[in-house]
Amino acid sequence: MRAKRSATAAVAAAIGAVAAVAVVQAPAWASTTSCEFSYDEAGCWTGAISANPTYHAIYVAASAYSADAIRCYVYDNSTWIIVGDLRSTKHTVSKIIRGLYGTYVMDCVQDSGNHGSGEGELHNDDFWVR
Repeated sequence: MRAKRSATAAVAAAIGAVAAVAVVQAPAWASTTSCEFSYDEAGCWTGAISANPTYHAIYVAASAYSADAIRCYVYDNSTWIIVGDLRSTKHTVSKIIRGLYGTYVMDCVQDSGNHGSGEGELHNDDFWVR
């Protein structure tokens, strides 16, 4: 009986070791920030996010759900210079903005026509910006 328990414990330890190796964690700097607004709001701001330190880039996405169109502007968080923008018309659009070294925020606003809801996202993980 003792041998059987030892074997079971060894198998459980081996499974735990394999599971620990299989889990890939994002680097500490990797993050995502987003904002969402409804039909009665003019727009929204994301939180600040730093550029990816390897690729010097961020991934930007905008989604106009029920709004005719939304426009999102990406700003340098310290100088407030616009480093990129995109416009979404009832679907999701995205792009990668490269050549970035600082911290950035995004402002998404209703652009035209019927007011509705929309969302903007910023990502800096390697998966999004390579």
